[in-house]
Amino acid sequence: MRHNNLLVLSLFVLGANAALADGFIEHEKHVHGKAQLNIAIEKNKIEIEFSTPAMNLLGFEYKPSSTEDKHQLAQALTTLRQGGELFTLGTCQLKESEISSTLLDTDHDNNHPDDKQSNPSLDHDSEHDQHHQSNHSDFAVHYHFSCSEGVPAQIKTGLFVAFTGLQHIAVTVLGEQQSQLTLNKSQNVINLL
Repeated sequence: MRHNNLLVLSLFVLGANAALADGFIEHEKHVHGKAQLNIAIEKNKIEIEFSTPAMNLLGFEYKPSSTEDKHQLAQALTTLRQGGELFTLGTCQLKESEISSTLLDTDHDNNHPDDKQSNPSLDHDSEHDQHHQSNHSDFAVHYHFSCSEGVPAQIKTGLFVAFTGLQHIAVTVLGEQQSQLTLNKSQNVINLL
């Protein structure tokens, strides 16, 4: 069940991310090796949104069909669900995690007619855009932490160890203080206070 706070915090993070961009590096969407981490802090709760191209997690972006690719996806999902291990937040406890990706979408498979057959009015550019988009898959993961002893001073992430395809993570922190920074394999700590 999604919490109303999640929706409010997510909208706040997305809106404030654009507002904070003045004076900071603008972050590109869907760049291999790069990811986005949005952190919203409210009282004793921390919401983390991790967005990344599937390539950074899996080494591919297509719908897995081989046994090896399916195993790789299952392994990545297991790792992503372990938010308490991917993020060290003192005494905070992971309460919920939600994972979404076009690679997990079961509503669209090869048994359905493609858009060209169902909508003959599509022009060549639309077909090209759809083909281009279908070759790019992303993951979005939401983590909900509760901190009974207060928000920790910092968060350490194990994302670079768990997913070696990651090179840089653009981070936006929103709470009493706002900040933006870029993490890499040697700098994996986010100061919150």
